[in-house]
Amino acid sequence: MPDPVRSLEAHRYTDPAIFAAERAGTLARTWQFACHVSHLKAPGDYFTFEVAGESLFSITGSDGLTRAFYNVCQHRTECNNPDQMAYGINSGFANNDKYSSWFLWPMFSFQVYPGNPLNTYHWLPQEVDKVVVWRGWYTASGEETATVRQMAVQDLETTVAEDIRLVESVQRGLGARGYRPGPLVVDPDCGANSEHSIMHLQQWMREAMDD
Repeated sequence: MPDPVRSLEAHRYTDPAIFAAERAGTLARTWQFACHVSHLKAPGDYFTFEVAGESLFSITGSDGLTRAFYNVCQHRTECNNPDQMAYGINSGFANNDKYSSWFLWPMFSFQVYPGNPLNTYHWLPQEVDKVVVWRGWYTASGEETATVRQMAVQDLETTVAEDIRLVESVQRGLGARGYRPGPLVVDPDCGANSEHSIMHLQQWMREAMDD
């Protein structure tokens, strides 16, 4: 009988050296979410953000193309204050009329609900045991509605609150001396309860960090 596929080892979540390697490698060399396109509609529009500890900004040029640059002055090496440069969203997003969900590995996912409200999740690692989660809500018209406001508040008070408790609990457990990676549930037929997607994601992480 083959050995079971096991989850990632705890040190891959808790070792500062692993996190430093991720910031220099995986996070710095893969596509990362910066902002919604509504921030960059017109020439001159810009948005500052951070990836892997680096301050960057995207800007739309006079040719209509959007480009990203390191947010650092080559003369004084001082970054501008992102809080003074970021601004509100004034446009929306339209997609299909059914709920859909996508996960863009490794740090961004989004969901589209009936009626086209778009909900985004953006994870921004700060330290080995600290992550900032940015949530965004967008409508097809670009205007806030009572329904979307209610959805956002309900989501914050239920799903987000529960997720935070679960994630913090898991992180504490990873530091326990008694923790050992457990077997994943891998269904060859990829049933609803199968963890094959987690298996592949964790295998990619192993390969990226072991190269």
